[in-house]
Amino acid sequence: MPVKTLNIREIEKRAKNLYEAVIVVAKRARQINIDINEQIKSHLGNIEIDEDNSEDVIDRESIISEFDRKAKPTTLAIEEMLEDKLKVNYIDNVQE
Repeated sequence: MPVKTLNIREIEKRAKNLYEAVIVVAKRARQINIDINEQIKSHLGNIEIDEDNSEDVIDRESIISEFDRKAKPTTLAIEEMLEDKLKVNYIDNVQE
């Protein structure tokens, strides 16, 4: 898979600074990763992991390789931010 360069200024425009943008993208990537893991578990749920049946092994490998071919969570999170699907909301300082 070729390396894709990013315009850092485009990412920085979506937050007050680059560091905040990185934190937001990282949090979203973790959410996406959890969703992907749940999807994998639901696909593998019907297959007994302890069995040594060769058909089950092939099914598990094909399901896992299917998910490996998809875009990585960090890439998806960055794309969401660049497509303005991911917003940064700031909480106002609460006065006590």
